[in-house]
Amino acid sequence: MARRAAYDYVVVGGGFAGLNAVSGLQKFRPAAPAHLDGVSDGSAEEVECAALPDAVAARGEETLYVVVGGGKTGADAVCFLGEHRRRGDDVLLVTGSSKGFFVRDEVFPDQGSQSVFQPMITEVMLDMIAAWDGTDASERDILNDMVARGTLCSLGGSEVANTGLGVLSRAEQAAVEATAEIVANDHYVGVSARGATTEVRLASGGAVVTRKRVVVVNARSSGSDRVHAYNSDVHPLRPEGHLDFGALAGFTGHTNYLFSAVLAKHGSPRVLEGLALYGRRTRARPRENFVFAYLVKVYANITALMPALEMKHYLSSDYSINATRWYPTARRLYGVYRLLQSRDAVAAMADAHLRRLEPGDAQPPPEGA
Repeated sequence: MARRAAYDYVVVGGGFAGLNAVSGLQKFRPAAPAHLDGVSDGSAEEVECAALPDAVAARGEETLYVVVGGGKTGADAVCFLGEHRRRGDDVLLVTGSSKGFFVRDEVFPDQGSQSVFQPMITEVMLDMIAAWDGTDASERDILNDMVARGTLCSLGGSEVANTGLGVLSRAEQAAVEATAEIVANDHYVGVSARGATTEVRLASGGAVVTRKRVVVVNARSSGSDRVHAYNSDVHPLRPEGHLDFGALAGFTGHTNYLFSAVLAKHGSPRVLEGLALYGRRTRARPRENFVFAYLVKVYANITALMPALEMKHYLSSDYSINATRWYPTARRLYGVYRLLQSRDAVAAMADAHLRRLEPGDAQPPPEGA
């Protein structure tokens, strides 16, 4: 049970929920930009993914489920419907911009099946940013080359527009493609009644027509408002007296572990003043690709943290959130060596594409916002 007590610093470790998840800290949350329009225009039932089991259980007539959002959440929703839909039900997946998924069988193989010669996910991502020139065109070329090599996959074989760093096994990919009609690289607009039929309208001008009841499933990213730890980068030392590590060194759990280990070793948050930390220049706009810049930030900040840590924090079996912990020690050591060898190149990319963070700073809004 939490109790009121004196403290030196409050560490804010929220992810997409961010400061909204911490009572009393909402006042430190940046003002949110306008949300995207809702996925339903009132002509069809709309459900969130969390309510999908109830919607399927309550189904009375043959139904077309329109899953809006082609990321991992949308894929999971389709897999659920593949197992639980009733006879006569159909599933339509409208992906928006087609996402590239890491193939779980390649980048997260089962424990004990990894080869010392198999690159780890951290090495794969390092190669991604090393090949990136800062443009969206370069990002698409890199991602689609990874699809061709089998490191990434796309749903329905569509050309990949971007990635949210989601992970799918080959079995999950096959289940999605067997269950749903996939509309890739197009966006849901709304539903319109046309006499005895219902029309699911798409941004391209196309439509899917059905005589069945329509249920729209909202599976769009929870990061759509762009005000969350993965897009709001500030120096951890905040002027209000708390620490905000955000997602400066990867996912929030990973980031909080590494920064907390630095503080535990050095005994004072002031050690953070001397580290060369980076973040995005501005928040990303809705639907703006930002993952490659995010990866540059992560690798630049990890290389800044490494001298302040002991190697045991990377190789310890207690570091259970480390994505490479199941790999052979020799491969993990080689991965750390590659990261150290790339430090200057990563720092140069950070200087070119990001901003250097300073204690108490604020992240500028997108240009023109």
